Parts: sequence; C-alpha cells; structure tokens
Amino acid sequence: GFFAGKWCSYAAAPDLPHDQREEDGGALVFDTPPLDESVEILGKPEVTLNVSASNPLAMVAVRISDVSPDGKATRVTYGLLNL
Repeated sequence: GFFAGKWCSYAAAPDLPHDQREEDGGALVFDTPPLDESVEILGKPEVTLNVSASNPLAMVAVRISDVSPDGKATRVTYGLLNL
C-alpha cells in the first residue's frame, strides 16, 4: 500500500513502513487482545486462507504488525501471493 515504505530501503526512517493504521481502511483486520508479556518470534510465519476471486487476476497481501498501547501499528513482516 501507500504506507508500506520503499522497496529495498536502506533502513533510514523515511524509507521504512509508516504507521499501518493508514492501510486498515482497505483491509480485513484481525486483532488480538494485548499480550501479557513480550513474545519473541523466530522463523517464517505462515497463514492458511480459503479465498475465491471474481477476477482472473488477484493478489492477497498479509501483514503482521505490532500495535503499541497508543494504537500505532508497526509492520513486523508481510507476504504477497499472486493468485
């Protein structure tokens, strides 16, 4: 989306993803309750979806964000699939 940051960024602030709440208006969003303690995630996250598309060309994007107490959503990782 528009707030995804630059492709192949140099990890400088203007190149990194912006607050992901700006993308939520055009997305299906699932939130968890606040976690009681920090979680360290290693490896490659996977998601299983059952989807259908009415167009011959379609794409699915999944992103995982860390939401701070003030609501700011920082993207942790994302994946894209061209259907």
